[in-house]
Amino acid sequence: MPTVFVVDEDPALARLLTNNLRSQGYMVEALNAGQPVLNELARSTPDLVLLDIKMQGMEGLEVLRQLREFSQVPVIIVTALDDTKTMMNAFDLGADDYLTKPLIIDVLSARIRAILKRTSIPSNKPHHQGSHLDPSQADVDQIIQFLRDTPHPLSKRAPEAVAMLEQLLQRVDERSEEEQGNMIRDASSELDKYIYG
Repeated sequence: MPTVFVVDEDPALARLLTNNLRSQGYMVEALNAGQPVLNELARSTPDLVLLDIKMQGMEGLEVLRQLREFSQVPVIIVTALDDTKTMMNAFDLGADDYLTKPLIIDVLSARIRAILKRTSIPSNKPHHQGSHLDPSQADVDQIIQFLRDTPHPLSKRAPEAVAMLEQLLQRVDERSEEEQGNMIRDASSELDKYIYG
């Protein structure tokens, strides 16, 4: 059962999102300030975070910046700010999606499902153990997930990164044209993070 953190200073909206997501089968934890969510994320990792920007104390974009220093958990920004500069700043800091208020709950639910589907590893496929993955035994989704979960500098991991890239190039043509484009974009982004930290 996926776990979602709802981080929003508006108690009415937080309650609405919490109740709606729980009705869809998610486990939900609601938080209303930036520092507590960083503290909680340092202890446990949810499957996804819904993060508001305008909050007292630490704003959402600063939370996101600090979060990306130690976690690649998917983050959807949920905010009333609809200007392009703020949106691009959020994506540059590592947001996975950006939705503006007032929210259309069905659209939010669809975005959550899409991200969780993209970032999940099917249980009937080989998982990586610790910080190692055999690329010859993994598929494209698993390799991308491994790169996303281990954003370390290149250092001595060059052979592993090269092997993963070779596997991606060999297997991406097994997908449809649309899936190929998505996989290449995801792989490029995560491989860049993996190499350069």
